[in-house]
Amino acid sequence: MNFNASLDARVWCRFTERLTVVLRPDGMGRFEFVVLATLRASQLTRGCLSRIDGVHLRAVTAQLEVAGGHVVRVVTALSPDDAK
Repeated sequence: MNFNASLDARVWCRFTERLTVVLRPDGMGRFEFVVLATLRASQLTRGCLSRIDGVHLRAVTAQLEVAGGHVVRVVTALSPDDAK
């Protein structure tokens, strides 16, 4: 059954224009993308400035920043003293 067939064409177009799908970069796993975007969204909620232009929800802004390479994961090596 096609549930979209009953919708008016104008309503469906307006509805689909509001959907934002952010594709994660090649070489980045789903989990890493979600974790980085979640951490960045919490930073934006606390008042950090966005690194991209445009007016979006904080979650979408965070996803766009991660997908665009503006926010990356930093891996620090543990010293032998930290491992103990």
